[in-house]
Amino acid sequence: MPAEAAFSHGMRRSPRPVAKRRGAAYLGAILAVFLFGRIFYRIYIAEYSTSFLDEILVVLLGVVAPFGIGAMAKSTSGIRFIMCFLLYAALVIWSSYAHPYSFERGSQVLYTGFILDVKFFVLFFGAYALALHAVHIDGAKKTMTFILWALLLVALLNSVQVIRDIWTGIGLDGEQLAKRGPFFRPEGFLFHPVLSAQVILFGFLATLALIVRRATPSRFFFAAFLFVMLIIHVSVRDIIVGCLALMLFVIQFLRSDAFTKSLGALCGVAIVGLVFASAAGEQITGRIAYYTSDQGEDSVRRVLYSASVDIANDMAPLGAGSSTFGSQGSRTNGYSSLYFTYGVYGRWGASKDNDRFLLDTFWPKILAETGYIGLFFFFFTVTIPVVCAFRCMITTQAPEDAFILASLVGVLIMSVGGGVLGEEYAGVLFYTLGAIALARASVLLPRERRKRKKRPRRPHDDPSFRGRPAMTGRLVRQSQTRSSGR
Repeated sequence: MPAEAAFSHGMRRSPRPVAKRRGAAYLGAILAVFLFGRIFYRIYIAEYSTSFLDEILVVLLGVVAPFGIGAMAKSTSGIRFIMCFLLYAALVIWSSYAHPYSFERGSQVLYTGFILDVKFFVLFFGAYALALHAVHIDGAKKTMTFILWALLLVALLNSVQVIRDIWTGIGLDGEQLAKRGPFFRPEGFLFHPVLSAQVILFGFLATLALIVRRATPSRFFFAAFLFVMLIIHVSVRDIIVGCLALMLFVIQFLRSDAFTKSLGALCGVAIVGLVFASAAGEQITGRIAYYTSDQGEDSVRRVLYSASVDIANDMAPLGAGSSTFGSQGSRTNGYSSLYFTYGVYGRWGASKDNDRFLLDTFWPKILAETGYIGLFFFFFTVTIPVVCAFRCMITTQAPEDAFILASLVGVLIMSVGGGVLGEEYAGVLFYTLGAIALARASVLLPRERRKRKKRPRRPHDDPSFRGRPAMTGRLVRQSQTRSSGR
């Protein structure tokens, strides 16, 4: 089946009016505006700062979030997602009121932290409503076209500044760039090397999907160019995700015969090997060795992980509550006392004057604030869209589904060493693409539709009555009486 037709596989086009068919691109257009608005905002501000564009997006999609919740409850995975989310939110509230740490700096900090904890779920429900509408029209093909091209163009635009950073060693703000090995760490238009690498990574993944749609020399060039830009960033997690995604697309969409797939897999392995054998690979393996050896014991990330385990053990079965550890609320209006109690405060990157590394992890926040039970429900919640994306990819063989799967799994991999699930770029993409995956699964996968309870079998539905003339209720009763009297 061609890739263009595979994405709409299983969809029956209904004779909808033209005005309603335009809704197929609403979600994609909104997300494209967000992506371009975010990079232009950074260029205008000319410094690293948090924008309010993700909050604006949450408000816009939050208008239709109730419709998304109602529609999601009609599918099996949707009802599981809603139940796990509600249990996680209940554990956040219960933990906050069970311990005093959430109120030690005022109730406003608690409420602000709770809003930040659930804002992306509101975005998810709103995105699901628009995505489901788009899936019923054209399988969300137009929506994904907007998203793929927006990601590619934003990555190419950012690459212009990346090349300038590498050439001059000076960022857009005029500051000298840091070095990692022989490379300057480019910041692009995002004023942060990790965020710049994420923009390049998602652009590379989008290009792979566009190549499978229609292979052209320009798309192959863009893919190779962005892959080189990704390596130059020397961002370990992003390079690993990029290599794994490349392997996925090679194995999934290369010709079906075993020889071609094996040859493609060997080429992919050779490319990955060349990356790790290069100067960039030395820096990658060096960073991994640093965090896994005794040298990295004092790093804030490792301390946050170990401290979160201690907090979960001490306050089991609940956690410390919202705005207490590893979150934005934990450093609002002062610092949470848990940082002092569990030996986090005072380390480089975790002090009052320099707290940039307190938000460099995500899972310690979930574990410390909601405990082991909250960690279980949150993890199960965010993996439901991943499973749906995988099942859709296997069913439709569409490049867009492979892109969604690679993006979702990639964000989860990056979240091990970063707070990407709560950030305004990768977080927005994760929950939006996850909503599209769930909407696709609810329509394309028959098992996802919740079945009504079977009606009790009527007498004339019995197989023994097949082929006989239709019987009235009186004749049925007479027949049952005769058979029981024998």
